[in-house]
Amino acid sequence: MRETWFIYPVQVYPQDTDYAGVAWHGSYIHWLERARVAWLQGRGLNFSDLVAAGCDLPVVDVAIRYYKPIFLGEEILVKARPRPRQGVRLVWDYELTRQAERVCTATVALAPLERSTGKLYRRLPDLLAQVLDA
Repeated sequence: MRETWFIYPVQVYPQDTDYAGVAWHGSYIHWLERARVAWLQGRGLNFSDLVAAGCDLPVVDVAIRYYKPIFLGEEILVKARPRPRQGVRLVWDYELTRQAERVCTATVALAPLERSTGKLYRRLPDLLAQVLDA
């Protein structure tokens, strides 16, 4: 069964925009990560726990589709959900909305690495697998 959307509200600040008050494209990636980390925290897993356990989760693929601009001062909702897990690669889907209007969609893939060796895990660390499989 597909996970329902996790909703993460974002207020667009001056630091998120260009000189014209339009959200800079790189800000979107920050918002996606904040939503993903908040999803994990909401299920009892702090990202610092992963780091302490020796697990890195680098982004290995990002695809973003921009439909409409986002402006300074607006509140947007970042909807996030993981896809059903297959192997160790973690794929997340996102939809950014402004007052129920879709302004952006994105997909992010992450691969868990052992911090000490930089090698890909053959299976997810238990603390991460338990949260994703719950």
